[in-house]
Amino acid sequence: MSWGWLRRVLERTGLPNGLQTAVRFLVEASSSVVFVILKFTSAPIRLQHGLAQGCPLSCILYVLAVDPFLNFLQTSVVGVRFVSGFCDDWTIPCETLNAVHRVQLHTEEFEEASGQRINKLKSKIVPTEAVDDALKAAVPGKWPDCHLVAEATSLGLQIGYNLTPSEQGLEVEARYYERLNLLRRYPMSTAMKLVVLNTYGRGLWSYVNRFKQIHWDIRRRVECADADFVSWVHYFSLGLLSHTQHLYGIRVQLQDFQLANVAGLIATALKVENQSYGALSALQAAASDATTPRHPLRPSVMFSTAFGYYARSVGETAFATRATISERRGGQETPNSFRIVYKKLLETERPHWEQYWERRLMGRGIIVEQVKAGLRKNPNQVAQTDRWNLLKLHTNALPTSRRMRFIRQDDVSPCLLCGSCSDSAEHLFSACSVVRAVKRTVGFDSEAPGHVYFSGGECQPERTDEVARSLYEKMRFAAPSNDIFPVGCCFVRCCDERRR
Repeated sequence: MSWGWLRRVLERTGLPNGLQTAVRFLVEASSSVVFVILKFTSAPIRLQHGLAQGCPLSCILYVLAVDPFLNFLQTSVVGVRFVSGFCDDWTIPCETLNAVHRVQLHTEEFEEASGQRINKLKSKIVPTEAVDDALKAAVPGKWPDCHLVAEATSLGLQIGYNLTPSEQGLEVEARYYERLNLLRRYPMSTAMKLVVLNTYGRGLWSYVNRFKQIHWDIRRRVECADADFVSWVHYFSLGLLSHTQHLYGIRVQLQDFQLANVAGLIATALKVENQSYGALSALQAAASDATTPRHPLRPSVMFSTAFGYYARSVGETAFATRATISERRGGQETPNSFRIVYKKLLETERPHWEQYWERRLMGRGIIVEQVKAGLRKNPNQVAQTDRWNLLKLHTNALPTSRRMRFIRQDDVSPCLLCGSCSDSAEHLFSACSVVRAVKRTVGFDSEAPGHVYFSGGECQPERTDEVARSLYEKMRFAAPSNDIFPVGCCFVRCCDERRR
């Protein structure tokens, strides 16, 4: 970047002279480097061009320096539809081959004026359809090193006429698995695993989720990897972990991967509509055009699919939901469309997961209404660990010896509570002396040992606390050292048909 070009740009911005002088001083007066070779250290070398890497001012100055050129391409070059620029990553869709050559010509002029150099080896030309050999030879024009490719990556998204929906996000998926394998070695509770998945895992997909519709095959693989990360043994459907706060008052929930994808697309479309009037309407009109092929990777098709999914699931359009929230806020714009749309979708799916949860409880002989009544009476002071343990008990996710053998855990011990027999589910709920003592203390139905529910009897606080503390300490200190089954963890199963 030429400092002379930077001075010309600052003058055209209309900044006060004092501020221009301060910016030039920060760029020019402090730009020096020192070379260190073995034990030799050179004298400071003054720079005459460029911007300092890592300086918070460099990004703003670079955007100011390239904005005149990008604006010229978008407004003055015939055949250029629009220009998308993110710092030094530019995407310029052209309608004709002549437009491509004109962009190359003007880019070389900009190089002479600004002192920059375009990396032609990294630049690619992506056609919208297959081309013959003659056209393939003519496309590069004045840039023979700029190759014609069928697929490329622009702003983190894959583009190309030969691209299939199942190939979208493969690069992100590979990084996702690498990150999970790196984090798997650290022992952590179930709540911490969900926090890790929501931050380090879902964070990788947040950008792609807002622009591309994730293929169902990739979504299935990701959800299976999530289930394996939480536990190698799957005991219930993964989607149940997205509703733990409503069911048990657990503060940590797993972000639903599919709903996050739908909410991300809708939030992006609403933001585009706010910044460019009529853009979303044009996308919807393009999606409804019967004469245009409905390729699943076209933005109009993906955004329309997301809006249709929301309307069928919620029963109203995303615009109606946003208008309702805006009315509640006194006419102010909604600050976070993604959070509002995702919350609405999650509430719509909640009844289905409640029915799934009730079927799991009834399958174990548990009276659902009594469990619900007990959960509603739980005070806020109940620890999060106890809530996780309750979820684990209700879903039959206990670390028994049989399950430990299933994951090749050889050092199997007897029952961790009484230490007498094998810790099977039958023993824990019927024959274990410690469990029977707890049942008698807190008022469990002793005549139905296979049923695990509150009978409604009054508890004895002193003895209840004592027995519960003894039970907890025995489970805590007898837990396996490799933390495969830590206290408070739950075991999940990825259900492919969870949205029937």
